[in-house]
Amino acid sequence: MNIDKLKFRVWDTENECYQQDDADETFIRHTGKLVCVFWGDCDTMPTEYVEQEKAIIEFCIGLKDKNGNLVFCGDILRWGNALREVCWSPTLASYMLDDYSYDENGEYTGSGNLETIFAEEIAKAEIVGNIHEGVKR
Repeated sequence: MNIDKLKFRVWDTENECYQQDDADETFIRHTGKLVCVFWGDCDTMPTEYVEQEKAIIEFCIGLKDKNGNLVFCGDILRWGNALREVCWSPTLASYMLDDYSYDENGEYTGSGNLETIFAEEIAKAEIVGNIHEGVKR
C-alpha cells in the first residue's frame, strides 16, 4: 500500500497559511458536532487545532512531480509555459487538471476544461505554487 495516498495538508483560511506538524502527525477527529484537524497525539485532545469551517483539507494524489515532490489537490503544475491546477471533480469522482486562470477582476478561476491526470505527465511537470499562495517565481 502506498502511504503517500493517505497524506493531506490543511490550509487555514483564518490565518491564511498551511498548518502542519513537523513530525507529520496531523489528524482529523470527529468529536460530537465538531470536526477538527489537529497536531499531536491522536489519543489525547488536541491543544492546537483548526475547526472544519476554517480549514481546507487538500489530499495527496499519490504522484510526484519531476523534482520528487508529492502532488496535492490545489497545487499548480507547469509544463513548459502551460499552468494547470490539480483539482477534485465531484462529478467525475476523480482528480483532474484545470487551466490556472483569472477572471476580469483578477480573481482566480478555473476554466472548467478538465482533463484526466496521467502519471507519466505529472512526472514531467513541476509544482510551481498552489491556489492559495499563487505561482512562485
